[in-house]
Amino acid sequence: MPSIRPDNLSDDELNQLDDFLASVGPNAMNVEMVDGFFAALACCPDLIKSSEWFPEIWNTDFEFDSERQATEITGLLIRHWNVVVGELARTLDSSHHYEPVLEEDESGVANANDWAHGFIRGVGMRAESWSSLLRDDTRARLLAPVLALHHEHDDNRTLQSLSIENETRDGLIGQMCENLSTIYRFFEPQRKARAAGLSPMPLKRLEPKVGRNDPCPCGSGRKYKQCCGGNLPTLH
Repeated sequence: MPSIRPDNLSDDELNQLDDFLASVGPNAMNVEMVDGFFAALACCPDLIKSSEWFPEIWNTDFEFDSERQATEITGLLIRHWNVVVGELARTLDSSHHYEPVLEEDESGVANANDWAHGFIRGVGMRAESWSSLLRDDTRARLLAPVLALHHEHDDNRTLQSLSIENETRDGLIGQMCENLSTIYRFFEPQRKARAAGLSPMPLKRLEPKVGRNDPCPCGSGRKYKQCCGGNLPTLH
């Protein structure tokens, strides 16, 4: 079981936040999406201010009912942001893995699709900063579990993942968490360099370049140009 940190939102607070986000409208994220979104932003080499990511969570024009409500809801989000950042920082110790916030459906299954949607939204905010990973044919496969869950029910059948059985889903989620820790550690030198006002050193390709019509090295089964070699942030 993961340790309980003082800033962790309680179940009641998570439910309160989820209910509020649902009341904003269908375009707003839910708590699971927010967790994936925050995870991507925390991994990113760039510092993205809350004034920029708050509108992405609402994804619509709205006004709080009161100053008290605004303070309460933004306070919950900031607290969860701090927890996500802190937990991912702990993954610099390779023995620690991030534990995502996943909602279960009526049958008790955590599908993790919304978490993956949120993560991809986060990557899309700074796609160029992720290029050293996205354009590397070996490292890009770290996103394979997220992409599989993100595209599971995609309207575009070319991008749609194969049906995921529960046992396979559990494995994907476990691999997603493990890979997230690796991604965070991968970008740590760039985060440090940017924090110090330095230009990050370019990272070298580990393997020969993959052709755009070749199978994607992430293992998704799709062509490289339709997966990690494509414009990932547009895959909503």
